[in-house]
Amino acid sequence: MKANYVAIFVAALAYWLLGAVWYGAIFQKPWMALEHVTPEMVAGVSPIAPYIISFVLNLVIAFVLAQIIAWRDANTAARGAAGTSGRRGRWGGITGRRAGRQARGGVVGAGLSAT
Repeated sequence: MKANYVAIFVAALAYWLLGAVWYGAIFQKPWMALEHVTPEMVAGVSPIAPYIISFVLNLVIAFVLAQIIAWRDANTAARGAAGTSGRRGRWGGITGRRAGRQARGGVVGAGLSAT
């Protein structure tokens, strides 16, 4: 499957910036209070490592999502929202179901129960 690596990088960067603003600027104090983290605990931790780790994980998330989109042939917003690509038929996506029956090979066919 072809992947648009520039789009994957931009998506990961946007997700990373959103997380940095969300947890760093807007909700830093409430988050620290809910997680029982004190400023003294934060002082001993490297400030760079969490940002690098989260960006690398955001790249993984964006890449996997791009692969799922390519696999599902969801190249428009309407196809992505509808969940049908024509290759697997109605409801055939990740669940592995086709027209109300359990099919082989999907997540349901791999031993996980949908009921």
